[in-house]
Amino acid sequence: MRKVLVVFILLIIGRTISFAQHPVKISTADFRPVLGKWEGSLTYLDYKSGTPYTMPANVEISRLAGTPDLLVKQSYPDEPEANEADTVMIAAKGTLLDGEKVVSKRKLTDGNMEIVTEIQGVDGNENKPARMRHTYTLGRNVYLVRKDVLFDDEKEWVMRHEYRYERRMP
Repeated sequence: MRKVLVVFILLIIGRTISFAQHPVKISTADFRPVLGKWEGSLTYLDYKSGTPYTMPANVEISRLAGTPDLLVKQSYPDEPEANEADTVMIAAKGTLLDGEKVVSKRKLTDGNMEIVTEIQGVDGNENKPARMRHTYTLGRNVYLVRKDVLFDDEKEWVMRHEYRYERRMP
């Protein structure tokens, strides 16, 4: 009986370890609902004043032909000099998004997809060491990208910025 119990426990531990080692993977198909043009806003935390600031922001997302990557054209109606285009790369067989480890992917109760990435780096005006987390909410009518920061010497996450978009009508 004891041997059976030991074998059973070892099997459970083995399965737990094998499940823990399976990386979370994403694909370009996950981003299909957000391709196109969106209108919305950027809210960011001004570290100097400690207050959030919101401004209009638009985005156009398309696939880069022949790659799993996305072209993201960001525009700011009130600050056109800040407009930019960036390539968001899906790499390492879907375990990295824009160089950050994909730590979670789940379908939300409203049918949207949530993808969470994390990376260790520096943030803030003093370039303090921190863990950064991006949360992407992807859906036909919603596209949200939120960056939260946990400074190494802190216990609470801080919302650094959030892009919140709605589908732009053609």
